[in-house]
Amino acid sequence: MRNLSSLLKSTVLFLVFLLILLSLISYTPKDVSLLSSPAPESISNLIGIGGTYLAFFLFFVFGYAAYFFPFALFFLSLDKLGILRFSGLGKSKVINILAFLFFIIFLSAFIGLFPDVNTEIFRSGGIVGFFLAGFFRSEERRVGKECRSRWSPYH
Repeated sequence: MRNLSSLLKSTVLFLVFLLILLSLISYTPKDVSLLSSPAPESISNLIGIGGTYLAFFLFFVFGYAAYFFPFALFFLSLDKLGILRFSGLGKSKVINILAFLFFIIFLSAFIGLFPDVNTEIFRSGGIVGFFLAGFFRSEERRVGKECRSRWSPYH
């Protein structure tokens, strides 16, 4: 019974992995009716309208760091099958989930520090990366100014 339960959990995690990955890979902003002026006649996302809005939400919030969500689910599905051990940082599931969320948030901020000029405003780091990168940039300027004024021989 335990093998059947782990196989079922692994299959569900793998299917969610495929669903999220395909929706992220095939996402185009033109499919979202909120972002395009005439509503699109056809959806180019492989998952459909649900995949379009799922990818839109993940890219809007986390930017390119959203690609880590499906791969975490893939490794969790392999862990449930016993093929690969994916234990995370702690022994508690709550600690592992919080560590993963902190990783995604700060990865979004790191990616947001180096945005590509040609991408949409939130696409590189998402809204999380946009605000955290702005905070880190302002603090870096403040700390850099303080260091230059304190240790510069020319002040």
